[in-house]
Amino acid sequence: MLMNLNIPICKVIKYYNNAAKIIDISGLTPSYKRWLKAEENILTRIVPEKATILEIGAGRGRIIDALNNGKREITGIEIANLSFLKNKYKNNRKIQILQMDAQNLLFKDNSFDICLMMYNTLGLMNNPIKVLKDCERVTCKNGKIIVSTYGIDKKYVLKERIKCFSKIGHKVKVKGLQLEINNGVTSHYFKEDELKKLFRETKLKPGYYSLTNLGCIWIAKK
Repeated sequence: MLMNLNIPICKVIKYYNNAAKIIDISGLTPSYKRWLKAEENILTRIVPEKATILEIGAGRGRIIDALNNGKREITGIEIANLSFLKNKYKNNRKIQILQMDAQNLLFKDNSFDICLMMYNTLGLMNNPIKVLKDCERVTCKNGKIIVSTYGIDKKYVLKERIKCFSKIGHKVKVKGLQLEINNGVTSHYFKEDELKKLFRETKLKPGYYSLTNLGCIWIAKK
């Protein structure tokens, strides 16, 4: 299953370098803030105290900050916001920031206890199957792949996405269940059956957990 998202990497980089509000929760709507806070809360409960962690799509470090306890070793990869992230964590030996495309992970097999993709990051991938397979490859035996996506209430999610992106100043176009922003970037909305098929094709068997009306989390044990 290769999703026809056709989002050029250069366009995604430009968008996220120029649109910090979308990854800085202070400007988001209440429903988004509740979802992202719920992500942080569940991760701080289920991620082991001394885990090695890979976060794909580190954004501005929201999840890194939530999990940073001085004992966990955290690697965040990004294709945007690199100078901001590297400067933020330059004095922390437990955190490293790398520029890397999630569709071409350069890590050795079994490198991490936990692999994370939060805030519907999977929806930005042209080939989510390849990304998930590589997540499985770099995760240790008995480790976890944790993916946060939009929830299964399609109408509510679409309404809240329009509200949030409009609030922070974007022009949006609605195409079915998908939302296209100013310059054509869209974070894909996965329907429930679409996401289940995606996981089946990657041979992952995640459990589904609702976080809020807007977002949910899928947790697969390797």
